[in-house]
Amino acid sequence: MAIRFQCSSCSQPIEIDDVWSSKLVACPYCQNTVTAPATSTLADLTSTPTARQIVGDFAGDASVPAKRSRLGIVSIVLASLAIVFVISYVSVGAAHIDQLNSFNEKMNELITQDLDFFTASQRASAELFQTSPGGAPPMWIFAIGMLMIGAGMCWLSAVTCALIASRNSTSRKQAFIALGICAMTLVLAFFPG
Repeated sequence: MAIRFQCSSCSQPIEIDDVWSSKLVACPYCQNTVTAPATSTLADLTSTPTARQIVGDFAGDASVPAKRSRLGIVSIVLASLAIVFVISYVSVGAAHIDQLNSFNEKMNELITQDLDFFTASQRASAELFQTSPGGAPPMWIFAIGMLMIGAGMCWLSAVTCALIASRNSTSRKQAFIALGICAMTLVLAFFPG
């Protein structure tokens, strides 16, 4: 037996099989998710289109599946931004590789003198910054730091959005693409050469 009711989003009349009563279904007109009533609320209509069932049980908000399908695209954009940030900071670091190598050598030398990491880092930084005007850190160090923070924030947001989006069948492919880009970002970040 069919259950007939009005879509709560677009007010169009729709129909479902009674096995889908009290479950989430997609309106054939507006594609929004609505909860079907247990019994018919409309009189018999001959041309009422049938709603399709939503796979999975999403509790509560009827707009959740629509938001999740956008999350797949958002996760791809965020993952792409993360990879751009990583490529940028690797490029800036490569342009100053001699200074970075000299800093690392000084750090290793100071650590072998039984200095803790924090003290060794301060002394190595002080020696590096002596070459800068006024002893201030060079601008490229600030740029690398900001690019690394941006990459980390975009990467973490992309992974979170992709994991949420992967629960929805309409955005699962986009979520896996975003996770693949995130994996490439890690490879570039930790093995740039």
